Amino acid sequence: MKKNYFLFLLFICFYANAQAPKGVFLAGGINQASLNSDQLTADGSIGYHLGAAINFGYNLNFNYEFGILYSRNVLSLPYVSGVSPDFTDSGNQKYNVDTIDMNFMFNYYVIQPEYNKVFFGPQAGLTVGITNGEWTPAKGASTTNQTYEYGLTQNSFQGVPDFNLSTSFGIVGGFNDFRASLKYNLGLTNALSGVENNERDQYNLYTGPDFKGKLSSVSFTLYYKIL
Repeated sequence: MKKNYFLFLLFICFYANAQAPKGVFLAGGINQASLNSDQLTADGSIGYHLGAAINFGYNLNFNYEFGILYSRNVLSLPYVSGVSPDFTDSGNQKYNVDTIDMNFMFNYYVIQPEYNKVFFGPQAGLTVGITNGEWTPAKGASTTNQTYEYGLTQNSFQGVPDFNLSTSFGIVGGFNDFRASLKYNLGLTNALSGVENNERDQYNLYTGPDFKGKLSSVSFTLYYKIL
């Protein structure tokens, strides 16, 4: 009887040490956005994200992750500048797309986590990005008289959607209190809904194109356990 009790305690101790990593983590990293649109040309630049995540669950092979991150995605738009039709300059203008991202991820560990050992595996989930409803020019930039494709201006990007839904998938791994993930966030919603140029009829009703595009990104995140 005592032997069976001892073996049971030994199993419980091993299982506790071998559980998928749990706790509260500080998170930060870099991301590069991309805009998939047949109408608007935009090159992605390096942005960043900061926040926190909590991992929970009691299974050996998998756990769940909920995170809240402040993210800055950067898009570079080609423009011409001057007073129409005498455009005298051209270039690329960077715009910041700031969001508060809430993500829920499922982590599955091919290499099972154990005390003082590496763990690794795929992850997948959903991310909801809440925006302030506009794209803002990079700090210090002057957008006066800048015109983008289809006659768009800075004011055209002040009515973008308040949220962006994306599905996320990638890989996650770590060692003790450190974790890292590399994932692709595939945009599912129209990030250009509400974008308009100056095409209007005599009743001031919009007659321009219906802009469509999905905002996606690649992100690399480092985590450190604090609780």
